[in-house]
Amino acid sequence: SGETQMSLPASIEAVVFDMDGVLWLSTPVHAWAFRETLARVNILDFDYPRYAGMSTTECLTRVFRDLGREVSEATIGELATEKSRLVLGALQRDPPVTESCCRVVGSLRSKYKLGLATSASPGTLEVFLEASGCRGLFSAVLCATSVGRLKPAPDIYLRACELLRVAPGNTLVVEDAVAGVIAGKSAGAWVWALPSTCPADALLAAGADRVIQNLEGLL
Repeated sequence: SGETQMSLPASIEAVVFDMDGVLWLSTPVHAWAFRETLARVNILDFDYPRYAGMSTTECLTRVFRDLGREVSEATIGELATEKSRLVLGALQRDPPVTESCCRVVGSLRSKYKLGLATSASPGTLEVFLEASGCRGLFSAVLCATSVGRLKPAPDIYLRACELLRVAPGNTLVVEDAVAGVIAGKSAGAWVWALPSTCPADALLAAGADRVIQNLEGLL
């Protein structure tokens, strides 16, 4: 993508942000926590970008499935709890809020309705809202417990559009993961993506309308 300044499509009335890898750079923390957790069950070659954007439970389930390993729901539950504990501790100690997060979100707030739609747990979402100081800027906030099916299903973005009372076709989704791009496009929204977790070509192949290098690309 060229670095020329592009304004948002004229039809856009709402912007819905993914959280991890977009508003805060938590991707390395999640990748580390998954690796630590999976090492305990002797899985040592975990490729985080392949699973980014999914809930922790879904991610772990798929890792075992992809390796052809049997696993009980109880084990998945234990691993998910441990991974979430590691993540929460690390994020609380050193919240990796994107430098321009509040400035960009605050600037867009004057022109658009804003939403936050993340596959993260309520606890992780709460740490972000507290650390970033952006809580009051979003008119709709959704997380892993808000919908039945998580990304790459479109449900969380469809629900965000409902809450914001904006049609998906008039909504811009900001994502960083293939699963999230697929979710946004399946919902019928525009999707701009940041290559902070997955490479730009993978995001474009998943259907992203544009890749921007940082949040300032939205202004």
